[in-house]
Parts: sequence; structure tokens; C-alpha cells
Amino acid sequence: MFLDGSCIAQEIGHNFGLEPPGSPHYNDPNDPGHSKDGPLGDPYAYDFVHHRPLAVGPLGFSGDTMNNSAGGLTQGQDAAAYNAYDFNYLIDQLASLPGTGSETNP
Repeated sequence: MFLDGSCIAQEIGHNFGLEPPGSPHYNDPNDPGHSKDGPLGDPYAYDFVHHRPLAVGPLGFSGDTMNNSAGGLTQGQDAAAYNAYDFNYLIDQLASLPGTGSETNP
């Protein structure tokens, strides 16, 4: 496994409940708690850092960050992203947090 942004994104996703049982990408039978889909499968996936469509990884596709066994995560940080369901789920989880820091030390 690569230790890069995609790995960190997967671990942050786990901290907020990804991959939830209600997800259409749940559950990889070979790697429980992860997405069953290696390829992202979204032709509109976009890399907002480099301002281009998401790159194609070494296995020939853009990968789902929450997948291990089908190579999604190992596409690397320039070719892996959350699928649309997981991205929206994660945004909802982050928005439900009571705050982002201390009032005494902004």
C-alpha cells in the first residue's frame, strides 16, 4: 500500500464511518468495511488541485479511495478519489461536527 494522500484519505474516511452499510458501494467481501468497487466509474471525476480530469492510475483506471482489494487506493493520490456517495456522506459527517476548534484559541 502506498503511504500518500489517498491512504490518508481512506483512514480519515474510516474515522467518519466510511464505508457505511447504506452505501451502494458497500461491502467488499474480500476486505470488509471497504468499497467493493476498485474503479471509480465516474467520467466526470475532477482533480481540483491540478485543474484537470482525474488521472488514470497504473492499473488503467481512476480508483475509489475506499477500495483496497481491487486496486482503487493503490492508483495513488493523483488517480484516486472518494466516490460520489462517500464524498457526500463524508461532507454530511463533517458538517454535523459541533465545531472546528477552540473559541479560546481560534
